[in-house]
Amino acid sequence: MFKNKKVFISALILVAIIPLSVSASWFWNKPTAQKNVSTITNQTTGLSGAEKTIADAKYKIWEDGFEKKNIDSVIANADNFWFTVPELNYLFASVSATVKKPLLSDFKLTDDNNILSVSANFKKFVRGHVSFTAQMTNDNNKVKLDLSKVRIFGLPVPSSWVSKPLNDGIDEYFAFIYNDSRYQGFTFSNDNGVLKIHPEFK
Repeated sequence: MFKNKKVFISALILVAIIPLSVSASWFWNKPTAQKNVSTITNQTTGLSGAEKTIADAKYKIWEDGFEKKNIDSVIANADNFWFTVPELNYLFASVSATVKKPLLSDFKLTDDNNILSVSANFKKFVRGHVSFTAQMTNDNNKVKLDLSKVRIFGLPVPSSWVSKPLNDGIDEYFAFIYNDSRYQGFTFSNDNGVLKIHPEFK
């Protein structure tokens, strides 16, 4: 199980949104001293300044609900949890640049005909360069990632080596929602690289 705090998905969303969880948070540790985020993100994304501002605002909505475990905020913003693939790559680069010991580095998410591919250098739980394709599924109203084409250092490995720890982390990340009596499930969509998760409540 992961021991870090603060992660996004991947992940989510991953990963397929997303989220991707670390001890109740997504792929990042607690923030430390700021690095030159603008330089890093300009090298890894093609977003304009205005598009980055929008992505940051959307992440703030996600953070206020999911990272802070504020169920009322999640309910109020249930229609607003969506990101484009470039936004997710930008957000990962900008947030991970502020972290002392990130779980991942060199994260890259791509979308090909609504099939998501992930590539990253994992520092913990699986060490080394890992790549896979991912689809988000609904298992008894819980978010699950169905992984395929899993490779570590370019060598194929059983998908369970990566999917089990990721799905265990996702269960932990979303537990505060699953345990709320108002929660009714979720829908997920990937429409031409626009990833959206919509939690549903009474």
